Amino acid sequence: MYIASHWKSAGYEVEVAASAQDGAVLLGEGRHPDLLMTDIDMPNGHAMDGIVLARLARIEHPEMPILIVSKAAALGEKAALVRGPTRAVAKPVPMLELLKEVERLLLDR
Repeated sequence: MYIASHWKSAGYEVEVAASAQDGAVLLGEGRHPDLLMTDIDMPNGHAMDGIVLARLARIEHPEMPILIVSKAAALGEKAALVRGPTRAVAKPVPMLELLKEVERLLLDR
């Protein structure tokens, strides 16, 4: 929610999912987001983590940019499992840097 409030104040429309499963439901409801931002380690991640969510999102939205923000070890290797326009950023990351990554991904579309 902390990051979502920053995006909203920057003028972005934001939908927040409490878990990867909730994110998959949102993506399956016919929505067409401009970008997916996820962490690898998610609440209730025993069933689905952020990488699985990103891979599912890639099936539904092949060209949608995905930004993985995580403190997880081997972040780059795990992000490489997601094909297509994907960037990975290690936490903690300053909000301004995160905003720049989002803007780069959206401009590269």
